[in-house]
Amino acid sequence: LLEGLNALFAGSTFDGADRIKYETVAPREGASEMGISFPAARETPESAPNTRSTPNPVKPIEIRWVSPEETAESNDIILSDLVGVVREHLGATLPVFDADRCEVGRRDVEPGDIGILVKSNTDGDKIAVLLRKHGIPAVRSGVGSVEQSPAAVQLRALLYAMERPSDTRRGRLVANGWFFGLTPTEALEGTAILEIQQQLATWADALPKFGVFHLWTAIRHRAGSLISIATNGDGDRGYTDLEHLVEVLNRCLEGRPGSVDLCISILDDLASHASESDERRRRIDSDSAAVQITTIHSAKGLEYPIVLLPLVTKAPNNQNSEPYVFGYGDERLVDAGPGISWSEPEREGTPADRTVRKRLAEAEVSEEDRRLAYVALTRAKHRLVIWVRHSRGNENGGLGRLLWGARLDGALAKPSEAIEPLAKDAETGLTKPKTTIEATACYEALVELAPKSISHRQIWMRAPGSGAEILETQGGAPATKILDAERVLLRAGWRAWSYSSLTDDKSAISNYGPEALRSDEPDEHLSESSSPSEANPWDALSAGTGFGDAVHRILEEADFALLRPAEDDTEAKASLLETVIGHRYRLSPTDNPETLRDCLLDAVRTPLDAGFNYRSIAEVIADGSLRELDFSFNLGSSSRATGGSADLSGIAALSDQLAADDPFRSYFARIGPGMLSADVVSGYLSGSIDLVVRTASDSGAMRYFVVDYKTNRQRQGDYEPGAVKALMEHGNYPLQAAIYLVALQRYLRLRIGDTYDPDLHLGGASYWFMRGLLGADTPLNNGERNGVCSWTPSTAFIDGLDNLLGGQ
Repeated sequence: LLEGLNALFAGSTFDGADRIKYETVAPREGASEMGISFPAARETPESAPNTRSTPNPVKPIEIRWVSPEETAESNDIILSDLVGVVREHLGATLPVFDADRCEVGRRDVEPGDIGILVKSNTDGDKIAVLLRKHGIPAVRSGVGSVEQSPAAVQLRALLYAMERPSDTRRGRLVANGWFFGLTPTEALEGTAILEIQQQLATWADALPKFGVFHLWTAIRHRAGSLISIATNGDGDRGYTDLEHLVEVLNRCLEGRPGSVDLCISILDDLASHASESDERRRRIDSDSAAVQITTIHSAKGLEYPIVLLPLVTKAPNNQNSEPYVFGYGDERLVDAGPGISWSEPEREGTPADRTVRKRLAEAEVSEEDRRLAYVALTRAKHRLVIWVRHSRGNENGGLGRLLWGARLDGALAKPSEAIEPLAKDAETGLTKPKTTIEATACYEALVELAPKSISHRQIWMRAPGSGAEILETQGGAPATKILDAERVLLRAGWRAWSYSSLTDDKSAISNYGPEALRSDEPDEHLSESSSPSEANPWDALSAGTGFGDAVHRILEEADFALLRPAEDDTEAKASLLETVIGHRYRLSPTDNPETLRDCLLDAVRTPLDAGFNYRSIAEVIADGSLRELDFSFNLGSSSRATGGSADLSGIAALSDQLAADDPFRSYFARIGPGMLSADVVSGYLSGSIDLVVRTASDSGAMRYFVVDYKTNRQRQGDYEPGAVKALMEHGNYPLQAAIYLVALQRYLRLRIGDTYDPDLHLGGASYWFMRGLLGADTPLNNGERNGVCSWTPSTAFIDGLDNLLGGQ
């Protein structure tokens, strides 16, 4: 990829004075050359079709172009082709690297690995709708002010109806909106409107007593509301904006309850002074796995494994009505009246001359477009696909100059004896092709600049029904999953944090030396148990990140109701083996599916400890569980305009809130300044909890536990409690467990409501080391089961960490 980019950017400058020059970038010594590959046969210009079992690596940069003779249909052709390319890449694999950036395996491409960059928000909206219509999850990054979104109109209409619930006209207005979703015919029925008016009156009475968060919670818990919002509000888009507006309203009210009139007044004031500041910029639709669509401007500082650039070869917009800013000499000047002629004949050739101002302003736009092209092309980690249309004026754009501009060594004009040089435009010095033959020669010339890195392909309209025409032929909102998790706000200076990134390269916390584990499923634990062990059936299986991922996916799909302990194993073994075989491609060729099935069956039939009433894992999961709970929440106080931050160096002080005999008190005491990747973090914290299980306490109340599967392997020794504690600290899992418990507590507060009591409902964390779970005969040591680490930190500690992550 770097070789190809070096070839494209060679000799490029990014300002009019040629002071900002491209510097060649060299790869790190020993860096892997293996990037994206397609396991299925794929016709490419650079390779013959392969068998399905053979990985088919492709060149990292691909130029897909529409003939200059098909200019009128070029946008439709590109959008049609984009859908197929996205689908194709979702069937590919990407390399997995260890801490030393050495490739250790491969993984499937996920939707979130793909970033589609566009120049305008309009293009981004079109592409998002197109992909969703084809069943491909896609989200748009935040654009515009949330106060001027459709959600703001809907929320104001609701408040307007709440202001006077007895007004039938207002009731019918909101009945047809997002919150109730009635058809016009249904809204005319007296019974339906009466029920809505009663609901409006209830909400209107509660708002000045309990505040806007209570109103939002009541709306979400009303039967049918979420479905109606999803159907009428473009799925997650409407839900996210409504949630954002409620937060903005609450901040304006300083957390205090307010009347309906006051809330309407605040919304009106915000709308009249709409801002795209970080606090009020619209958020992304969803934090679920989806193709990311954003403008090139918004992509600055971001990276994606795969970057697609479908509609970026456009002419730069030099007709901006905003005041122009441009350079002249050593000064920066502003043309405050670009539409007004104030030329001074005696000062021709200076910015006083309108033609000079126009030329300088256009040059500024062109230079900015060159810099945008650099940003767009350098966002990719493994794969870059560029679509090219040959419309009028796009040769003056940044990407056009890269594709068609002359190189310093003249390579593009005549790359080899076999290719005739293209005619240059006398004025621009560009070699923009005007026919299919010229285009073929042009892109063959580009390939010659970096034959191992760049490929090209001419594209045509795909089969009917697969292209942009679907935008006009299908109506209705996409069937989008509504998430209760907090949404992610894109703002400058923020980044996504996780337990892994917080502990990256911070082995000192674990107190087990510099070789501490960095990944959630490391290759193996490096310490050795002092006690010898009998042969473990898991030893016949492989280990590492890929194996751990396969086990997680198998357990995520397993039918635990069938896996409960039983005299007849026939049905259980058949069901589990089918699930294992479905993920065999993720396993090592040496892994026997039946061996893995037997090991997993023994593991899930292992009895747990007293906290779970000594029931087996399968029974606990089957009786009540929630798998793969994704979470995401802001770090720092959301009331600050900058989004706030969290000072994690205070974690060590929180260790005093743990009981004196807490097994991880000393671990948390070591997390002082400099012990994490950053002491002060801004952005949002996200993660995915493998499992949340619930079990009844002696009082009958439900207790909820965070559960995480681990496949860590020791070199020798049983998984007795002391060894498991060492494994926990070695992987920095206590910090992971604490973060997950904070996320679970926030989730339970929303689901249980005012009656939530952490001492009653929050059970703690239980980590299950699968290789140590050997069935009913797994030893129990002083009440602790081998292979199981159950931890119940104090409520004060979890509350303290919750506040710390919130910026307090």
